[in-house]
Amino acid sequence: MSLTRREAIAAMIGGAAGWAAGCGAGEDPGPSQAKLDRLEAARRRRRIIFVDDNYGLSHAGSDTPEGFLAPRLKPLVGTQVDAITYAVYAHSPAYISKARKRLYAAAGGTSVTDQAWARNHKALVDAGHDPLQLVIDFAHENGMEAFAHMSMNDCHDSIMRNLMHPFKSQHPELLVDTQGTLSHLQLYVTAYDFSHEAARDRQFTIVREVCEGFDVDGFEMDYFRHPMFFSRCMRGEPATPEETAIMTGFMARIRKMADAAAARRGKPLLLSARVPDTFEQAIHLGMDVEAWMANDLVDLIIAGGGYASSTLDVEHFVQTAHEHDVRVYPCINQKPWSCAPAWCREGNRALAARWHRAGADGIHFWNLATPFDPYSVDTPEELAATRNRVYACLNDVGEVDTLEGKDKLYCVDSSVFIHYRHVTAEPPLPLHLTPGRTANLPLPLGDDVQAAAKDGTLQELRLELTVHGHLQEGGLELTVNGHSAGAGDAVRIGYAHSHEHRHEADGTVSPHSHYHFKAHQVTYLLAAPPLNLGDNELELLVASSSDPFKTGGPLQLVNAQLWVRFSNGTSVNGTVERSG
Repeated sequence: MSLTRREAIAAMIGGAAGWAAGCGAGEDPGPSQAKLDRLEAARRRRRIIFVDDNYGLSHAGSDTPEGFLAPRLKPLVGTQVDAITYAVYAHSPAYISKARKRLYAAAGGTSVTDQAWARNHKALVDAGHDPLQLVIDFAHENGMEAFAHMSMNDCHDSIMRNLMHPFKSQHPELLVDTQGTLSHLQLYVTAYDFSHEAARDRQFTIVREVCEGFDVDGFEMDYFRHPMFFSRCMRGEPATPEETAIMTGFMARIRKMADAAAARRGKPLLLSARVPDTFEQAIHLGMDVEAWMANDLVDLIIAGGGYASSTLDVEHFVQTAHEHDVRVYPCINQKPWSCAPAWCREGNRALAARWHRAGADGIHFWNLATPFDPYSVDTPEELAATRNRVYACLNDVGEVDTLEGKDKLYCVDSSVFIHYRHVTAEPPLPLHLTPGRTANLPLPLGDDVQAAAKDGTLQELRLELTVHGHLQEGGLELTVNGHSAGAGDAVRIGYAHSHEHRHEADGTVSPHSHYHFKAHQVTYLLAAPPLNLGDNELELLVASSSDPFKTGGPLQLVNAQLWVRFSNGTSVNGTVERSG
């Protein structure tokens, strides 16, 4: 007889520390002092959690402690970053590990790949400097928390075979069964199948080594990198209740170990998990995030992967997590994917404003500004200029008060990277437009634009829509919350080339062309009211006389963004110049 999901979970974690404490016979003694201390630690203010995915080691000069900290971490001092999370498992251990050998030849391993990352790592280690310990010391000296980060099932070696760890090569039986793998899940063909105890033991050993060997404030388990844990899920099938129980039991094992490590050092050790955009997507892969929270297996939840940030239902995460005293930090992946790089500050402000209004406890940045990694900047001056522009948002997105009255760019999410669609909220765009029929588009706002209009600080509400296909002049009627906004001003921005991206197994991207078509940008100057704080509904109506196939392709809304500008500041090249 197969178990239900909840029955299987209860059987698996019945002996776990924390959860089982209140399940024995007799009177419930209440939470222990250690649990109370952990709750207090979890409730600390973390305006921004900043993840450094090991890019610091790739820069020239990172072979010394000073050079290692300079490119990415030292500029965080004085910003709203309250916690730094450092990745410890990037194909080869980024810390001094007894459990794992270094992989890169330049760092003393067997791989033929000799990269700057490995050479700098070896130089630091040979001089007696552990990169993780350098981050911990730096964070604590500057009043910040230090977390360790681990990609719980990293699959970069599926497209970069030179990164394949010998343990995987020697134990192919521990990897997922790739028979019948769906084409969009090819990235995960080197994932561990967590139904194997040996695979779980391998990952657990890494978490334990860090938690027991370093004075980290917490450990972040990234289940979004990469989201695949059971063979059947490679074929699009849902994880079974027994497999879900295995994952919950794995989390319970880590909690028990972390609590024991915390007791030995006399200081709380928090557990954080980065999870898919919805609880349903997580369950499909075997992660019962709600059970993790209900059974005290996690203290912080990093909500979503950051590929469709504007679509993420933060309210639902907050409502569910706060019932169990778990903190919620929605994730921004580098920058809003629907927002042009030049405007990442304003785009991040818009996301943060919405999320703070939804009750989020702070903001989580995954890989913020990888564009300034050493492979895409040519000079130290370019590095500094790019970093200053991208890091500018770290001065204001962590709090509601510092976002008040700042220009923002609210972007509607569009197509998501194919390998992450199974763990990402469905974006509203692209939206097919049919002549004579109304199409609806949500536009949630985190600014009280009506109050700003009333007190005279609102300067402009500019909605910009990009439409592919043949659009006749005045052919797109807009209604905002039931009020007509007219046809707007349309400007043809040239011909676009439509194609879909096919991500091949080797990591290359193949464009498959379909047709050429015209692209138009349609601009509307809106007012408040009818625009308001919270949810807004846009209705788009294409004139019935339009011929969408006149140029060989359909009519599509591919981009939508709303500029909210205030009179006390103007946007200039992604920065804000204050007046007065």
